[in-house]
Amino acid sequence: MSQLKPRNIFNGRLGIWRTLYAMKELVHEASADSGFCRISRELVHSEITPLGKTEALDLYVRQNMKFENDPTTFEFLKSPLVTLKEIIGRGYATGDCDDHVVLLAAMLKCNGIANAGIGLALPSMGEGLNHVVNGIPLGDGGYKLLDTSVKSVRFGYVFDESLAVNF
Repeated sequence: MSQLKPRNIFNGRLGIWRTLYAMKELVHEASADSGFCRISRELVHSEITPLGKTEALDLYVRQNMKFENDPTTFEFLKSPLVTLKEIIGRGYATGDCDDHVVLLAAMLKCNGIANAGIGLALPSMGEGLNHVVNGIPLGDGGYKLLDTSVKSVRFGYVFDESLAVNF
């Protein structure tokens, strides 16, 4: 089981693509774990629709993760298996945006909900692609974005221009 994967940070599209594909590996690993998927399904057992399950899992990650930046010289990617174990063990886990994304992505995947990691350029955070969120495909090429690392942003806003890697 992967614990933390340190990655050198590369600027621009190369950096975000490398990070997104490393995140995809972690999502695949966690969603193949029967114990992780059992817990992910139990969290939404009372929800019937994919939208209800998505909203419930989005809320779970929001409420049980605290944002914490990575060191400035490396990108650390935490396995969703480790993150969920931290939440169960101490009531919360910490991580930056990519750690929030891989946890939610793996939980969604365990519940049969298609999703992607989407790289964004937020001018307030500097130049280039510097943030990642979950995206639920809308069927028209766009995504419904879920940003669990920014607690003031609610479920369901839409962003048209994106850089997406399907999980």
